Amino acid sequence: AQQAAAAQQAAIDALIPTTGAAPRIIEDEAEPQAQPRASLRAALPSQAAPRGAPVIEANLGAHSSSNFYKGLSGNDVVDDGGIFIATYKIPEIGEEFWVHVNLPGGYKFEALALVRWSRANGVGDSPPGFGAAFKSVSEEARKLIYRYAKNREPLFYDDL
Repeated sequence: AQQAAAAQQAAIDALIPTTGAAPRIIEDEAEPQAQPRASLRAALPSQAAPRGAPVIEANLGAHSSSNFYKGLSGNDVVDDGGIFIATYKIPEIGEEFWVHVNLPGGYKFEALALVRWSRANGVGDSPPGFGAAFKSVSEEARKLIYRYAKNREPLFYDDL
């Protein structure tokens, strides 16, 4: 288990840019004081959320209920899917928000998202929550999502 965790950490570490540009992904252990949300948002493409859009936090781990998902209409977790956030506080379908994603190893990113579907009461062993599609995500965050999805299979959602 330790070897698998070390291999996963090494794979994630490989995503941090080595060029002169400062990375837009934050690692908690490296910075005692996290960057303000505004600087993370500035790294995103020019598309902006409505003024006052809420920030919703999603904590992803090896066994968390929250996870990335992909739809049956496409195979790309970013372009044809999104993120499932397990929660009892479900926003309205169509609401835009900033999702602050915490990944294993202390990596974080923030992206603009849109609520696409919800599961208010849960189904079987599946918890309540909602699925959100990414509207705007940085290239570095996209790489982290793909790396995470290789190590933990995304959920499937029937979007047909």
